[in-house]
Amino acid sequence: MTGNSKQIKKLKYEQEKKKKKIKAYKKKMKRNIFLLAFALTVYTFICLDHAYKTFGSVTNFLMATVLMFLICIAIHFVVVKHLIGKRVKEIKSIRSKLYRLMKLDNE
Repeated sequence: MTGNSKQIKKLKYEQEKKKKKIKAYKKKMKRNIFLLAFALTVYTFICLDHAYKTFGSVTNFLMATVLMFLICIAIHFVVVKHLIGKRVKEIKSIRSKLYRLMKLDNE
């Protein structure tokens, strides 16, 4: 084995690891949104009795809860998309390194 083929195998392994990490982020995002929805539903049922004191009516309380849920989902979505984008950039740089190494290997 030449030094290039060892480097190629190492880079391919890193690339596969990063692709798996992206899939894990997407899978975790769905689970986290479900858990957040469940937690907010439980919070809503627990605090429903105190809604009149704090918000004036149950409708205002429910609207505030839904708004809080949507803001949390939006923040979570932006963070996950940023992490995925970062991994995609890393994969692209690895791909270009692989291309250069394979091109040198063929010559």
